[in-house]
Amino acid sequence: MERIVCMRHPHYDGQRNPELRCKACCSIFVNRIKSINEKRAIDVSAWLETKSQNLPHTTPIN
Repeated sequence: MERIVCMRHPHYDGQRNPELRCKACCSIFVNRIKSINEKRAIDVSAWLETKSQNLPHTTPIN
C-alpha cells in the first residue's frame, strides 16, 4: 500500500471513497481500484485457462 503524503487528510487509508477531491487521496484510491481490477482479470484468465485444458476432446460427427 502506498503511503499518503497529504497534509489535509493524513489519516486517509485508501479503503473508502475520498470525501474531497484531493489529488493525493484520489490517486491512492484509483491505484487501489486498478490493482483490484488487474487481479480479477488475472484470476478470470487463469480460471479460463484451467477450464479449457480440462475439456474432453471429442471427434466431430460426420
